[in-house]
Amino acid sequence: MHIKKKLYIIDSVETNNFNDAQIMQKIGGLWQKVAKLFNNIIRHGLYHNDESDFKGNYILSVAIESNNGNVPLKMDGGYIVFDVDTNVKNSIVKAWKKIWNMSINRSYTFDFEQYNLDGTIQICIAVKVKDESMFNGFSAVFFDMDGIVVDSMPYHFISWFEALRKYDVHLSPMLAFQMEGAKWIEIVKPAFIQSNKTLTPEIVSTIPSQRDELLKKYFKRYIFDGIPEFIKLLKNQGVFVGLVTGSYYAETQKILPIELFDLFDTVIAGDSVKNGKPAPEPYLTAAKNLKVASKECLVIENSPFGVKSAKAAEMTCYAVATSLSKEYLLQADRVFEMHEDLYKYFAEE
Repeated sequence: MHIKKKLYIIDSVETNNFNDAQIMQKIGGLWQKVAKLFNNIIRHGLYHNDESDFKGNYILSVAIESNNGNVPLKMDGGYIVFDVDTNVKNSIVKAWKKIWNMSINRSYTFDFEQYNLDGTIQICIAVKVKDESMFNGFSAVFFDMDGIVVDSMPYHFISWFEALRKYDVHLSPMLAFQMEGAKWIEIVKPAFIQSNKTLTPEIVSTIPSQRDELLKKYFKRYIFDGIPEFIKLLKNQGVFVGLVTGSYYAETQKILPIELFDLFDTVIAGDSVKNGKPAPEPYLTAAKNLKVASKECLVIENSPFGVKSAKAAEMTCYAVATSLSKEYLLQADRVFEMHEDLYKYFAEE
């Protein structure tokens, strides 16, 4: 986003994140001193005069937007804004460490923390102009959930494997991963056929709840590193984000933490559409909800069915090989080995 503001420096210290043994005393003393003078206004921790990158020396200043007689520093440029999770211990330090590990084309002019009166904190990172337009051409980015947002496919597989084993039906990992994104019944049917078993209406009505109980038993939530920050980066630059998954809506809400679920501008689940992946309906429905054309949409997938669905919807599709190797994802416009490669690609665009 573009930020334009003036800040007036109250006091400053020079330090280094890695070489200054007195860094915590310097920063703590600076804030303690200023807190006594300016208690009920928005304060900023301003990082400037960088020697090199974040590993070099820099000046940290406490600044306010009210004129206190000092010459103002003017900020006028592109920024990526990160919300700090103030519920965790050492939240500021942890937020900065995440930012240091991200592929952001930083300009190292004026970065700042903004401490709001309601207790919320944002970290604003100045970026070079090309980062402001890194997603130009895409009005919306749609994410698959399992295997892209959350590393859940192993748990889905073992849950279905155990549920079907009760009926002497074998589910192969290759079948499950190749058909990932499809409605559950479309995966179960061929498993019964391959095992020479009959899929009765009674089994169809009872097996989902059996599988759900097993998923509760086995599931451990793991959000892929960098995904929340990547989604926030998109939103900060005015790009819509959507979640398009074969999992049912209620299950999706349970799998994702609420703060991540709420970032999505639209959520299309397996029970939101008549025809699931590889049909184009899930992605077309997401685009329709956001009133954007297919050609303006980017899909990030990890399964052959998901890629086919995106391409059938006439959307650009990038795949990440989290479940299957690249050879199964060649229909995508680009294929990345891991999430970090995806983030790096956009940072270098």
